[in-house]
Amino acid sequence: MKKKSRVHQELEAELQKMRFYPLRSLLVWQKGEFIFEYDAYGKNDHVLHEAQSTSKSIQTLLLGAIQKEGYLKDLDQKIAPFFKEYNYLDWSNAKADITLRHLITMQAGLDWNEGRVSYNLIYENHSNLLSESDNWIEFALNRPMLHPPGKGFQYSSAAPIMLSKVIKEATQKTNKYWLEKCLFTPLGIEFYEVATCPHEPEVLGDLEICPRDLLKIGQLVLQKGMWEGKELVPAAWIDYISAPILKIDALRSYGAMWWRGKPPLTFYEMVYAWGIGGQHIFLLPEFEAVVVTMGRFYEIDFDLTAFHLLNQWVLPLLKKS
Repeated sequence: MKKKSRVHQELEAELQKMRFYPLRSLLVWQKGEFIFEYDAYGKNDHVLHEAQSTSKSIQTLLLGAIQKEGYLKDLDQKIAPFFKEYNYLDWSNAKADITLRHLITMQAGLDWNEGRVSYNLIYENHSNLLSESDNWIEFALNRPMLHPPGKGFQYSSAAPIMLSKVIKEATQKTNKYWLEKCLFTPLGIEFYEVATCPHEPEVLGDLEICPRDLLKIGQLVLQKGMWEGKELVPAAWIDYISAPILKIDALRSYGAMWWRGKPPLTFYEMVYAWGIGGQHIFLLPEFEAVVVTMGRFYEIDFDLTAFHLLNQWVLPLLKKS
């Protein structure tokens, strides 16, 4: 740990204020070392925390690792053949044309309101309704088509869940098997939990993970898929998922379950994973830095607190190469 600067000391004092009480962890890692560490449960805990939609970003890393194993290399293959037991559903209006690429770039075309309706509206937000259903896959595939695949962006937590099913069918091994073999065991991630579909327990939802292990995910991406001299995920895949594939607004683009651009309230371009409530991985290649926040900023007034923390207090800690 570097000697504490004035900014470092001011940040420590700032985190004691009431508005930051939902913060679980703030980790700032630069050039091979921690330059700031805060965890409400201490440095060496094994207390899990909900990852929320940063789980999506981990899922696409897993897909790249599985491709390295020889599976699912064609992103333009249609997903319908992997869902044969759901042939009784309505696959018209180009639903049968959804591809793997459409799933991971949020362009499946299914009518899904998650990006438009607050999660606080429990019985209206489609993501909430999916999680409360007995069969997540059926709920997702039963949604009507809003537009043809590839013709629009609809943020959807159903996408990684359907990807989970595709992985199982394509490899005949569970997602948990691949997570541990390709990512978690090499990264030394031992403690985690994952939500599973009641109808099909091998279909995975969001993760619970320790903050320091989430930081390892960020380090892996910053290092172009390399970990301790071994390639876990091909560098070309890292480049693809973090590229600005779809322009969302003037400041942000979407890759394949990773964001790119300037997050709210910030001034630097970065690649980042975004989970509701303050679950974030921020990658700043020009600083050779990874920043992780985890918290419970679920009230509407707290929604952007982690981004304010990043811009106001964390970025001044970093020094360019």
